[in-house]
Amino acid sequence: MELLVGLLTQVFKGKMSFRAKLLYEDRGHFLPSQALFYKIIHFYLIIYYILGMTTFEFTDYKSFLKNKICENSGVFGYKGKLANAAGCHRAYLSQVLNSHIHLTPDHAAGLALFWSLGRVERDYFLEMVNHARAATPTLRKMIDEKLALLKAKNTTVSGRIKKPKIESPMLQMKYYSSWHYSAIHIILTVSKFRNISVIAERLGISKSAVSAALTTLALGGLVEKKGENWVPTSYDLHLPNQSPLGSNNHLNWRGRAIQDSQNTDSDGVHFTAVYSLSEKDFQKIRNLLLELVSKTRETALASNEEDVFSFCCDLFRV
Repeated sequence: MELLVGLLTQVFKGKMSFRAKLLYEDRGHFLPSQALFYKIIHFYLIIYYILGMTTFEFTDYKSFLKNKICENSGVFGYKGKLANAAGCHRAYLSQVLNSHIHLTPDHAAGLALFWSLGRVERDYFLEMVNHARAATPTLRKMIDEKLALLKAKNTTVSGRIKKPKIESPMLQMKYYSSWHYSAIHIILTVSKFRNISVIAERLGISKSAVSAALTTLALGGLVEKKGENWVPTSYDLHLPNQSPLGSNNHLNWRGRAIQDSQNTDSDGVHFTAVYSLSEKDFQKIRNLLLELVSKTRETALASNEEDVFSFCCDLFRV
């Protein structure tokens, strides 16, 4: 067991790659029970690396770069891939990591593209590189201000999500007055739910309510009727957090969440807790949730439409 504890210590210190750790296990150094325990730890380490630190928690691009290398330590030739993406020799990249030499903005742009960073993340990484290269305190201060603005922009959902919104104030008020308007709107993206009767049965509401909602959505240009079926013409909307209708939208869907939590046959996930935290850990969890919101949207947009689901997320100071 001491061998296992020592190995896990090396893991958490980032001194052993995932590939090396797996080979270590494969060579039979662990008893079956230890191997099972290791696999559990290995799973949580993967989660730790995925959710551990966001781009905006770094102030030094070299630390960010080293973290990326650590996250991908099991990827064969990862440093070489980074060098190719940056457009430099691997030896130069090693000098960047271990000396006073810096990446150029062109190198940084190539890496941002390789990592598929979002627009705000990309700008933040580029500004970290510019900050490290800055020769005067005046320029560094200016870049510090840019970094602070980008970090602040990242701490709101609206700052991360750039999606169309409903322009008509009257339609906005109607759309966010009840959960069933957006539910009907989005369920139309599923081909088997485009008939009034089928929608009413699936959502557990009357046919007249579905019909009235579809008429409203059609007047707003969000859906249209084709034969006996209805299809969406615009979707994936986002209500900015400064909108006065935001609290009403949250209330509508939290009400549906409570209703679902009371259904013993539901396969939904419902979790509520009250924590006492340090300010630093509160901000860390906040950033993790914001990252999760972005990733869930990316997953949803790339997913095949089979049914309609609701995702609610809250973290706040009591």
